[in-house]
Amino acid sequence: MKSIRSVPRELELVTPELAQLDYYGFIHLQKVLSVDGLTEARHVLDFAFSGSLCSQENLLLQHGSTDEHIGGVQEMNHLLKALPSLRRSTLLAECNGLINRILGRHAKPSFDHAIYKQPMSGSVHWHQDQAYKDKVKKMQSVHVWIPLQDTSPSMGGMQYVPGSHRFGNLAHQRYSKGHALFTKIDGLASFDSVQVTANLGDVIIHLPQTLHSSLPNQTDEMRKAWIIHFSPYGYWEPLLPKNILWYVQKKIRLLSRS
Repeated sequence: MKSIRSVPRELELVTPELAQLDYYGFIHLQKVLSVDGLTEARHVLDFAFSGSLCSQENLLLQHGSTDEHIGGVQEMNHLLKALPSLRRSTLLAECNGLINRILGRHAKPSFDHAIYKQPMSGSVHWHQDQAYKDKVKKMQSVHVWIPLQDTSPSMGGMQYVPGSHRFGNLAHQRYSKGHALFTKIDGLASFDSVQVTANLGDVIIHLPQTLHSSLPNQTDEMRKAWIIHFSPYGYWEPLLPKNILWYVQKKIRLLSRS
């Protein structure tokens, strides 16, 4: 099957990793992050989830949200905005350098969240990250999934549908509680999904339209991951003129139907 350009149009496929990302919609890179950097970041995130850094309610009220839409899954958003120690962390610098090399240009964080999946907790259903960005016509970011320990499929690891970034923007539904979205596709079971074992030091990078989910955590350990979105435009992406115009036009269409 011929590959369709899915990474930002202005980027040339200058690295093998970018070409693979463009074709499959995700890549798994092994041993690209330092253990020291990961350990430092994990301590900060553990501190935040414990409520010891500041009260969890205040942290999330000011900078994000908490979501327990699935039993045993906890999420904290916008931690880079909330925690200066993460902005200065070795791990962020390593990830940013890695993404800059792969893309062949400078990129900046545009969103981040940490997800802690408790022992014996359920799966997170299939979804596209693009569905969360209702103010952006097409996200120009790449999303880095960072395991904070060796993470096998049985521990709640990630799974992807190769090539699903070419499906377009799929309709999503919202869980009855929380903000999380999921999609249902006829015949999804017939697609060959890939379950990834990502060890400490690895990263999985995927595109905003790539279908992905996480498996149940069937172990006695907490599964911990930090996810960072990197975009050439950083946090300013929704304010690009083309996105503002698209969002206004969408709102006008919705109002005209009501």
